[in-house]
Amino acid sequence: MGWRLQRYDGVSAETVADDLIDVYSRVYSVPPYRGDPFFSATAYAERLHDARAMPGFEAVTARQDDGTLIGYVHGVTLPTDRPWWTSLADRRPAALLAADRDIFWLRELMVLPDHTNRGLGRLLHHTINDGRREHHTALTCIAGNEPAHSAYQRWGYTITGPIRHHPTSPLYDAMYLSKQADTMNPATPGPIHTPSRNGRLTGTPATLFAYGTLQHPDVLHGLLGRIPPTTPATAPGWRAAPLRDRVYPGLVPDPTTTAPGLLITNLTPQDWRTLDDFEHPAYDLRPITLTNGLTAAAYIWTSPDTTLPGTWSLPAFQQHHATAYIRRFQRND
Repeated sequence: MGWRLQRYDGVSAETVADDLIDVYSRVYSVPPYRGDPFFSATAYAERLHDARAMPGFEAVTARQDDGTLIGYVHGVTLPTDRPWWTSLADRRPAALLAADRDIFWLRELMVLPDHTNRGLGRLLHHTINDGRREHHTALTCIAGNEPAHSAYQRWGYTITGPIRHHPTSPLYDAMYLSKQADTMNPATPGPIHTPSRNGRLTGTPATLFAYGTLQHPDVLHGLLGRIPPTTPATAPGWRAAPLRDRVYPGLVPDPTTTAPGLLITNLTPQDWRTLDDFEHPAYDLRPITLTNGLTAAAYIWTSPDTTLPGTWSLPAFQQHHATAYIRRFQRND
């Protein structure tokens, strides 16, 4: 592969700080991050400077044989009085509440877009975790970044709850991982799939009714590596509702309207596992009846406090969000 990994502590990381900032700037140079002060190089440089002074700071970098930095990961021992952590209150598992100074806070995981889909993100993640003394890892992931959620959950993470790092930051989902030997092996080939995340995928449904981003062919191809057969379909009594702080919708009951979408067929068991990993845990997979009388599986949104009035628009998503959304598939391998 031509990757050279190297570890740094808080002092030695100063020698590569400019390189880390450059990679960060390039990863976040696309909408919706570009122009957002929270994701600016200046703001990140300040956060990196503060992190290097925190107890337990460590970074692992990946370079090509010619010395070019193409990815990195860094984190610290989590201060248990950190505001985002304490804001989760009793949503944190008891084991983590009792884990004083025993939680690794994975702060950043970056891979340049031209070097994704090769297992480098996974290798960096597992390498830094393997070297930590802590028995738990916590991180925060942008709430709308489903490909990142999918990757982290394949690696064994559980979502704890939503947080904000700062009043001007986007909404994040806090996640945690309690280490087990079989999930921290960098040599394990391919993605780690659970057969049924949250117990909702108990078989292989015949068809899927897609009403949101899965209608976009590039999203399907990015997830499955192909575009399975699709036909237009509608679901009476359902609405594709916009969701707060997210660019994708949730299907909710509404007797006054009909949700348009696509019926996706010929999905393999592996396709279903991939799609189920991709979908947020707030979705529940249930059968619904379509206008033509057929029954199809659909991901129903179960978090009413984030549901907004109106109807989600596929054309608006394509115009304003699709490019950045699809690019995330290449950022979180």
